[in-house]
Amino acid sequence: MSKHTRKKIIICWMIFVFVFVVLYLLKPDFMKNTLESTFAVSNYLGIFIFLLAGCLRSFTLLPVTILIIAGLFFFTPPVLFVLIIITVFVSSTIAYYFSEYLHLDDSISPKYHKQVNWLKDKLTRYEFPLIAFISSSPIFPTDVLCYICGSLRINYWKFISGIIIGEGITCAIYIFLGGEAFNYILKYIHLI
Repeated sequence: MSKHTRKKIIICWMIFVFVFVVLYLLKPDFMKNTLESTFAVSNYLGIFIFLLAGCLRSFTLLPVTILIIAGLFFFTPPVLFVLIIITVFVSSTIAYYFSEYLHLDDSISPKYHKQVNWLKDKLTRYEFPLIAFISSSPIFPTDVLCYICGSLRINYWKFISGIIIGEGITCAIYIFLGGEAFNYILKYIHLI
């Protein structure tokens, strides 16, 4: 793929992210209202829309937490957990291969040579445990880790296993413990 084509794809991707973020900021209830109206038509259609939004989330770099909060309104915790793990698997895989397709390492490596070499050394020595640890951290954006691992060509199976375990732990805490706390707060303020 030529540099010109890659540049066009990156620009289109950035425009998509910008439009999505602006719409989300201008209409914060958009996802909630869309899902409510979709569920009124069909539960299966609602699940499909939820899965589609979750799987494409990596293009926007929005955290999975937003999807979890939206899902708490519509799904039981076990169902939400399964749906979230599916979306984490698909969105992480998309980010991993999308970064390779765009050759992001060509633009990252020259600018941040020392940092890339340090990270590459650590990721190649401690692939699975380091990826699982970083992806379980609520501080570091997992989608960025997916792009980095894809551009560094980290072993896919070690990468995706680490992501699923790390994100699975964090998402389970958010969904099961956070969901209970969320329901308690809603009951306390008489919204349920």
